[in-house]
Amino acid sequence: VLGRPKEELNTVLNALNEHREVISEFYTAQFNGTSGKCTGGVPESHVTRNCLRAGGFPETEAGLRQAFEGGYAFCVRLTRDGINEYITGQTALDYWTEMNQAVTCSFPVNDREVAFLCGTSKNDGGEFIIDALATDGGGIPRNFLLQNGLLLVDWGAWSMEDFVRKTSLIPSRMLGLTDKGHLTPGADGDITVFDPATRQALLTVVGGKVVYGGNALLGEGGTLLCLKEGAEAAKSRGLSHKTIDLEESMLYKGRQ
Repeated sequence: VLGRPKEELNTVLNALNEHREVISEFYTAQFNGTSGKCTGGVPESHVTRNCLRAGGFPETEAGLRQAFEGGYAFCVRLTRDGINEYITGQTALDYWTEMNQAVTCSFPVNDREVAFLCGTSKNDGGEFIIDALATDGGGIPRNFLLQNGLLLVDWGAWSMEDFVRKTSLIPSRMLGLTDKGHLTPGADGDITVFDPATRQALLTVVGGKVVYGGNALLGEGGTLLCLKEGAEAAKSRGLSHKTIDLEESMLYKGRQ
């Protein structure tokens, strides 16, 4: 946010290349997420302060107001349709005040060139240095796996196989979910059908059941992922859960 992002990225890429035992991921969203709460005239979150400084605004409550007014700071607001949206300007300022500042703020601080390099940088052996593509945050609009990931396919930086590996196979392996990330006998049967032209999902199947289709959510709830130590607590609370074994996790097993 504050330094020289591309130089910092090169340092990170070199370190990851030297230590291939480290499994890594990146995300492509331009906006971050932080707190809008202020105490004593200053934002409580140092992330918020850093973002204000990066945008040339004072690291104060008044500076945050100015950032809203200037269209640099955004609030995340839940619509009547249950969709989170970004708002800025006077609308965001009014919402921030109405909610007593207890809102999520976002700033467009994630460098686009850095995101591109995270996804495309390879080592001398032709391997992608960063393993997977992540969403990073479900409470704000930041899931751009299809929208931005497929842009890299269109650009020619990734093959479609690269895209599938980075968005599905490798993330499932990172969590030790050996029955996900592939379509072979015994797999869970998780499928997303998308339109490559619009880069939008058309149909989502989870565990063989359609949970999204026809522009409508059809599923009910989700599944908690937990270790075996937490399974009984999840069961006692009536939570749908799936037990994972970290011994199977790529984060611990490394690349096989």
